Amino acid sequence: MKKNLLFLLMLICSMSLFTACNDDDDNGGEGPQLGKDIAGTYNGELSVVSSEAKASRQQVFITPNGANDVTLELKNISINMIVDDNPTSIEIDDIQFPNVAVEGDNTLVQLKESKIALSHPSLGELEVTAAGTVQSQKLDLNFSVKVKDPAESINVVFAGEKLSSEVDIKDYAQEVAGWYARKELTITGIEIEAKWPTDGIEVVYNKYNQISIKPFYISFPWGTNDTRQIDIKSARLINTATGVEIEEIHQALTDKRGDATLDFSGKFENGVLTLNMTITNEENTAHYVFTADQKKTGAAIEKMIINSDVVT
Repeated sequence: MKKNLLFLLMLICSMSLFTACNDDDDNGGEGPQLGKDIAGTYNGELSVVSSEAKASRQQVFITPNGANDVTLELKNISINMIVDDNPTSIEIDDIQFPNVAVEGDNTLVQLKESKIALSHPSLGELEVTAAGTVQSQKLDLNFSVKVKDPAESINVVFAGEKLSSEVDIKDYAQEVAGWYARKELTITGIEIEAKWPTDGIEVVYNKYNQISIKPFYISFPWGTNDTRQIDIKSARLINTATGVEIEEIHQALTDKRGDATLDFSGKFENGVLTLNMTITNEENTAHYVFTADQKKTGAAIEKMIINSDVVT
């Protein structure tokens, strides 16, 4: 009887030990993997604290380095501000915090304060500090951008939600660049015949996830000439769950015949470009929806040799 009891106790202990070992094997014995839990691409808005300037759309990328260490990265940053009653922005190509410590648990992860120095072409040396939290798939970051000369500190906040657990740093501006042939153009809000609707537009690569659109004309009652030129010199792209969106632009249109304003936004989805535009002046407000198919990549023939005596 004693032998049977001893054998049963040994069996229970060995089973407990085996189960404990299996539990360790499931997570590699490393404990919580906070870095992997919060990894991904976050969509949100970047805004200056205590400023009435419009927030800019931004994506933040978190890449795990280890269980409790991540890389925090922002690309093509635009910090909008109001300076002397005039809107202005600070453009920064890339900010990367390579070793950000994280702590907490699955309900609330803290990104500990991290600091980097970088050189800006017009502002000189900058010191950028970041810290924040991830909770329920939402990322909140606080940035301090210190300009050394003249001494100034700009406090910036980011608030966004996880778009994907993948770190998607793809440059979509390269994919969407090219010629777009018009499918349809609708105009509402004005009584005017669409005499000069554009046959298409050309989207030009600018830099990382940023494009320009070559000037084109669109119908609008404007003095003796019923057209208006649209020229988008720079537009930021943001990848979303349904397509690549063009960040909304509010632009002044100046002309010797009078001034107007343009509100411009759009989306690229499955090779189709949709633009939403509103032109407003003192007399009229016109709304446009323009759709077009991508027809070419934008590649150009730079050199051609034809071996023939009849071609000069």
